[in-house]
Amino acid sequence: MPTAPKAPNVRTKLIIRNLPPTLTEDAAIDALHAAIPPPSYNFIDYIPGKLSATTIRPSRLYINLVDPAYVHRVHAALHNKLFVSQRGTQFRAAVEYAPFQRTPGPGKPDKRTGTIESDNDYVALCARLAAPQPSAQVCFWGGGVSPCGCWTYKKTQHRSYTEPTPGARCGPPSS
Repeated sequence: MPTAPKAPNVRTKLIIRNLPPTLTEDAAIDALHAAIPPPSYNFIDYIPGKLSATTIRPSRLYINLVDPAYVHRVHAALHNKLFVSQRGTQFRAAVEYAPFQRTPGPGKPDKRTGTIESDNDYVALCARLAAPQPSAQVCFWGGGVSPCGCWTYKKTQHRSYTEPTPGARCGPPSS
């Protein structure tokens, strides 16, 4: 049994290569808007270039057009267009069909969205933050054990230092 021939694929996803590495995304989109109006595409992705002392990697712009008639307008407006970088280097843009014509679809929704209020750790943290905190008093006492018992003066063979006493709180001495 013969199969029906497939309809030819209409290619609408383009890549604009060889843009200056210092070109911003806004400037690249503005150059695109000079060729076609903004609602004529449904996907756009700008990959910034890299400029280092040893290598220059140009920027590129992926765009998926809604109507295949816009492909020729973008090609006529941007192919071989001269872009000048901040350093004065000239780059000639190249408009080509993207090798992979699919565009990313909407991502899967996160199943945990809206569930933080029922998380036990989050509820405990909120309860701790809402509880009144004891006021912190600073004890500036200099030797032995402080009157409130929060600091202990220690002396070893190599150094002398003060360290906090575990479990003690700075406050008025208990009677």
